Amino acid sequence: MVNSWLLQGYAVPILSSRESTFTEPSSTMKSNPAIQAAIDLTAGAAGGTACVLTGQPFDTMKVKMQTFPDLYRGLTDCCLKTYSQVGFRGFYKGTSPALIANIAENSVLFMCYGFCQQLVRRVVGLDRQAKLR
Repeated sequence: MVNSWLLQGYAVPILSSRESTFTEPSSTMKSNPAIQAAIDLTAGAAGGTACVLTGQPFDTMKVKMQTFPDLYRGLTDCCLKTYSQVGFRGFYKGTSPALIANIAENSVLFMCYGFCQQLVRRVVGLDRQAKLR
C-alpha cells in the first residue's frame, strides 16, 4: 500500500517495506565495467566541479578574513571590498588547485564506490543490476 505525506506542497509517496519502484532492467542495459567506471569518473568530476564552484567564494572570503583580521569588519564588508577592488573574479582567486584536487578526489571516490557496490553484489550473490538497500 502506498501512503503519501505532504512536503512543501508536494505529495511524496511512501512505500511499504514489501513494495519497490525498482523494475528489472532489460539485458541490453547491462554495461561493461570499463564503461561504468568511466561514467563514475565523469560523475565524480562533475560533482567535484560543482562543489568547488559553489564553495570557493566562501573559502576565499574566509582566508582573507583570517589573513587580514583587522582589515575587514565581517563577511559582508569583506565581500564588498573584494568586489570593489578586484571584481567578480576576486571571489575565485586560487580556484585552480582546489578544482584539480577536488575533481581527482571525487572521481576516484565515485569510481571506487561503484566497484565496491559490484563487489558486495557478487559476494552476497545478487544480480549485477540489483538495487542495494
